[in-house]
Parts: sequence; structure tokens; C-alpha cells
Amino acid sequence: MPRKYQKNNGKTVDFPLEFGIIIRRLLCTLCIFVFGVMKMNLTHNIISDYFTRKKWPFRIRLAGKRKEYVSVRLYYPGCELLPDHLYVTQAGGDLDAARDADLCVLTEDKDAQPQWVRYAVEADGTLPEFFSQLQELSEVLRQWDETLSHLLINSGSFQEILDASAHVLRGPCFFLDNQFRVLAQWGRELLDSSASPYFAETLDTGRSPARFFEDLMNMPSDQRAAYHPGMNTVTSVHSFSKKGELLANCVIDGVPVLRFGMVRVEDDSGNGVRDIIKNLMRRLKESAGLRDLAGSVIDSSDSLFSQLIDDPQHQRFNEISASLGLQNDRCFTLGAIRFGPHIAGESTLRTQLQLLHPSIHFFTYHKTLLALFGTEKNDAAAQEDLNRRVGLFAKTLRRLGAICFVSNYFTTLRCLKFAYDQARFLLQTEDAINLHAHNAAGQSESVCRYQDVMLFHILSDFFERHPFRFYCTQNFERMTKIEAEGDISAVRLLYTYLLHESNATTTARELHMHRNGVIYRINRIEERYGYDLTDPTQRVLLLLLCIAHETGCKG
Repeated sequence: MPRKYQKNNGKTVDFPLEFGIIIRRLLCTLCIFVFGVMKMNLTHNIISDYFTRKKWPFRIRLAGKRKEYVSVRLYYPGCELLPDHLYVTQAGGDLDAARDADLCVLTEDKDAQPQWVRYAVEADGTLPEFFSQLQELSEVLRQWDETLSHLLINSGSFQEILDASAHVLRGPCFFLDNQFRVLAQWGRELLDSSASPYFAETLDTGRSPARFFEDLMNMPSDQRAAYHPGMNTVTSVHSFSKKGELLANCVIDGVPVLRFGMVRVEDDSGNGVRDIIKNLMRRLKESAGLRDLAGSVIDSSDSLFSQLIDDPQHQRFNEISASLGLQNDRCFTLGAIRFGPHIAGESTLRTQLQLLHPSIHFFTYHKTLLALFGTEKNDAAAQEDLNRRVGLFAKTLRRLGAICFVSNYFTTLRCLKFAYDQARFLLQTEDAINLHAHNAAGQSESVCRYQDVMLFHILSDFFERHPFRFYCTQNFERMTKIEAEGDISAVRLLYTYLLHESNATTTARELHMHRNGVIYRINRIEERYGYDLTDPTQRVLLLLLCIAHETGCKG
């Protein structure tokens, strides 16, 4: 039966169902074509890895290092020499005609071959046997690539991808999502936990341990730089044990959305494994269904968080939250991070923070780096847990010379827009920072909390729309014009006195005055302007006017 679709002019047209099937088939054919031209070819690393595992002495010229070979062929004098093909032959014949070809020579003395020969191998068996083994290696990679293409086109799971790759990778491996949690794993029974403690702990706990990232960040900066997940699709990471433990990052829009880790089975080889990992991660990156495979929405984490902030009523709000790993958290707080002017490379610092604090969600919104803290706890326990996490985070920021401007707590992600407004207000208002420093003595200089400046924000918003002069009494206006006695004005004295709940001793200590001097001047202010500071209502109104005047939020 045809389907009916309405056009802009209001008329309906018949749309044959068969046409939709044709479109899908064309798209599938296009996918097969795209994946078909991305074959996993023989490379320098894969070939040398194979020779090493076979325990064949070999020599590879540097000229063959960056080559990829689409097939293996036998060389004989007069044969057609094609680019990107590896030609295999026996030593002792006339090889001068093959100078421009990539030649692999089976020989009894690998060092006796001409300098232009790419590969010289002292392999077991005859030339046909050697040629057959290289062809078999190439065929294994081709079949694996076809299987991988089929899984990607048909939305195969990560577990299916690992199972199909096991014979190629030859070692225990797993996939991690962008929050370092295990999505799929293979080969646990092959794992020697004493030799590969990092992998063992990851598979036991279901996520990468914080120790891994702490050890990584303790490396010298020149070594650590190559391991940061930047625009490179694959980066290999520091080995923690006798086994070679590798980590690869699949990056979309500069954001790592998938990680693949494995242990190399052979101690003395593994270069070919790196090439296979690169191919696997590249294929996953270029697959349109990457996040579908992971059970996530197709988009970068920055874009997903932007959708949550911009549209709290988004119809896919819960799905997006789940894709970011926030579905179990019940209490949140949001922090905006500002690095000092002497700090360069904010993207690198973001990566460092992600590595050191994997439980915190980092994202960029309107060119501001934000940190979302979440906890599964409720009520008072939740605030205590979030305070602890923010405190630990502050220690890292202190070393980096950075400040985190933290919002109030909220219990639903649909309030993320309000949390962002609070954090942004702290970030953008220098007066708020000064007021915070004035009110929150003794707190970490690396954290500025919105609760300490919330009153300032309310007054700023109010006096933006209502002129201050309409709410300022004549007596208060007269008091603002009186010259200061020493360095302290009457308004500053009254503001500090009221802020400290009419405690003359604390006020004197903060303003570096004598206590008797504070009492004398406060009494004189009451007499001159007719204030009664024992009246709670008057105290609150005067404090609000003093805050507006002292912090500049009166407009």
C-alpha cells in the first residue's frame, strides 16, 4: 500500500513504499562501498610483527616503513609491477628490474641483499610455502575487515565487534565509554593479573581505576604530551607492568567518546597490533552509528550538554541524560572554571582534569569550561558528598592556578540552565569575587560558591530594573556623602557591623579598629540618622542598602 504525504500546498501525494525500500538499499550499498575501500592492508608493523612471532630473522629497510600493501604477489622477471603490492621472490635471481617495486626476498643471509630490497627474511620452508603464509595473513585481515564492515553496517554490538576481532588482536581487550566504564570485554581468562594489574582491576570493577590516570599525570610532561587524547584517533598509553598495556581513543569533534584497551600477548612484538587497533578505532570513528552501538545519542558530549541547558523540556531529555551517564545521579552542582592569565593550552588542561577526575563530567558551553558534579546519594548525605568532591577538585585547581565558581545544589538536571546562570554570574562578576573573599574568609581560594554571593546577585538583578534612588532613604543618601574618618567610611563601617550580626569585636578585628571606636561610631550613626539597630527590620533594610552601595550593584 502506498503511503500519503502532505505537501506545502496542502495536497496529498502518493509515496510508494517500494521507493523507500529502494532508498534504503542504495544507502546500504553506499555504506558497503565506503567500508569496502577501507580494507585492512598489510603494513610494515604487521609484517614485522608476523616475522617476529614466527621467529624468522629479518631486515626491513626504512623505505618500507610507511607502506600499505593491498595484496601479496610472486615476482618473476618481466612481470607487471603495480604500486601498493608486495612482491615475494627467492634470493639469487636477477632482481635489478624490481628496483622500483616493494620486494620481499626469501634468503639464507638477510644482510647480503641489496640496499634497495625492502624486506629480507630468513624464513623456514620453500618459496611457495613462505608466499602462501603471507597470503594467508593478508586473507585473515581481509576477512576480519569484511566482518567488521558487516557489524558496523548492521549495528552490531561492541561485544560482537570484540568477539569478531579476538583472533586478530590476540590479547585480552575491552571497550570503555567516555566516562571510562567498561562496555564490552574479551579474553578475561587469558589475563595474568599479576603481570597486568591495570587491566585486571578494570575488568573487576567495571571501570578504569583512578590510579591509572594519577600515574599517567605523574609522568614527565614531555612524555605525557603524546598520550593526551587530542585530535589523533589513536594514542598508546604508558605501560604499567611487564605486559604491554595499550589504550586507544576514538575521537569525535575532539572529544574522546570511546576507548579501547588491550594487553599484548607477546612481549617482544606488538607493532602490528598497534596498526590493527588504529584501523579498528578509525573504522568505529567513521561509522555513523558509533553512539548507537554504545547505546548513546550521536553527538559530542559538549553538544549534548548544550541541549540539556538550552531546552530543559527537550523530548529526548532523559535519553540524552542517560547517554551522558547521568541517569542514576540524584543531586548535582555545576562549576565554571577560570584559568589564570599565565596558563596556556586550556584544551590540554581540560584533558588533564578529565584524566585526574574521571567521575566529574567536563564540557564546554559558550566557550566556558564547566564541571558537573553528581552523586547518587540523597538529602544531607548528597551535599556532604558533593562538598567532598568539590574540595578534592579544588586541590587540583590550586596547583593549576585556577578557580572554580560553584552553583547551588539541585536535584534535577532540568535545572541545569539555572545552575549555569549562577556559575556564569560568579565567573563574570569581579565584584562578586571580592564580596566572596570578604564574606568567606578561611575558605579555599580555588572555589567560589554562589551561596556566598546570592544576595549580591538578587540585588544586582533588582536594581538593573529599578533605580536605586527610588529605594534609598534621604538619611542613607546623606550618610554616603559624609567623608570617611581615616580610611573607613560610615557606610563601610555600618555594612561590616551588620554583616557580623552587630558584633563590635569582630567588626573591629576586620577593619583594624579599636572595639571602643566601633561602638562610639555606631552610636553616633544611630543618633545622627535616626536609626534603631535593635529593630530587626531596620537592620535587614540597611544591610541590603549597604550591600548595594558597597558592591556597586545599585547601577
